[in-house]
Amino acid sequence: MALTTQQIAGLQVCTQLFPSSSKAYEDCPDSNLVGRHFGHVPFIALPINTLWQNGITLNVRFMGTDGSTFVREKVKQYANTWMRFANIRLRFVNEGPAQIRISFKQGSGSWSWVGTGNLRVPDNQATMNFGWFDNNTQDYEFSRTVIHEFGHALGCIHEHQSPAANIPWDVERVYQYYYKTQGWSREQVDVNIFRRYSASTTRYSEFDTLSIMLYAIPAELTTNGFSTD
Repeated sequence: MALTTQQIAGLQVCTQLFPSSSKAYEDCPDSNLVGRHFGHVPFIALPINTLWQNGITLNVRFMGTDGSTFVREKVKQYANTWMRFANIRLRFVNEGPAQIRISFKQGSGSWSWVGTGNLRVPDNQATMNFGWFDNNTQDYEFSRTVIHEFGHALGCIHEHQSPAANIPWDVERVYQYYYKTQGWSREQVDVNIFRRYSASTTRYSEFDTLSIMLYAIPAELTTNGFSTD
């Protein structure tokens, strides 16, 4: 069943974090589509300079005492979905070094550093946050949010910012929408919505409207009625 505009507007969205020196963002021509050039890398987009080594085991640790046992187990459950698809292992640890460190700071949104950018974060700071989980959160919300954020941690970018994306945004309506629903400035919308990644520094496929890494897009935000759930 398709989501209504009201349901889409009620969805919290995430931000992705890169080191300030990252040069992943560059303009690229609409026609510069790699398609299947990279072989078996379907329906995903990853900046080349954020990729982990194939077969690596990443330690994951919860920080502090926030997040109930129930919430933490849900995060583990859905994070492990990625091990069915990625040549990578996630190992949850209770102490010691961890490349991925999770906090549950309410009101701070859900976000993650992207790929190996996690390694630049000081050891005493979180690399990922879930800002709206509690014991009443529905499984659907755990699923979509956890899988999405761990996609970032493994190196995936937002699908609507893939070099292959060519979404006909109604720019002013998008600015108004994200200010109203997320409190974002025009600059934040530029970074999280409009700015696309360079074709020369990204592995990507054809634009995938069903990607877990794609925002929900109401038809009112595009000039031709294009939308995604």
